[in-house]
Amino acid sequence: MAGKDAREKWLRTQLDAIIPEGGEIPVSAEEGGAVEIFQDMASHLPALTGMSLHAAVVFVEFAGPLFGLKKTGRFSGLDSEKKTECLQGLSKSPIYLVRQMVMLLKMIACMGWGADPRVRRSLGYDRPPLFVERNGEAGNE
Repeated sequence: MAGKDAREKWLRTQLDAIIPEGGEIPVSAEEGGAVEIFQDMASHLPALTGMSLHAAVVFVEFAGPLFGLKKTGRFSGLDSEKKTECLQGLSKSPIYLVRQMVMLLKMIACMGWGADPRVRRSLGYDRPPLFVERNGEAGNE
């Protein structure tokens, strides 16, 4: 199996393809801390679950293009447009396990991205909710 540094590089590439920098909210999943969340999850979850997270990264790197694009190659060797197309293909695979591999990575990307204060501010999550009254009771709206 590939070394830790290689897997981390592949993870960063995959996270960047899932939520890249430069969108309407200019924070990528990697900038939001998704790599650290992945590492924490992999080290604190039961061993088999942690290995499954690493397996998802390795799977997308080596088998992603085959299952997502019907082409041989490695995910990290694709251009950004092909990476997006590959992830879309994996998400629509008729094989449940293939869909779940990319879903694990998407969840981790979203956890890191959504926890970033810049993202929360941009989405308006730094303000009190409109549907809760000041006394803490749910409003009628």
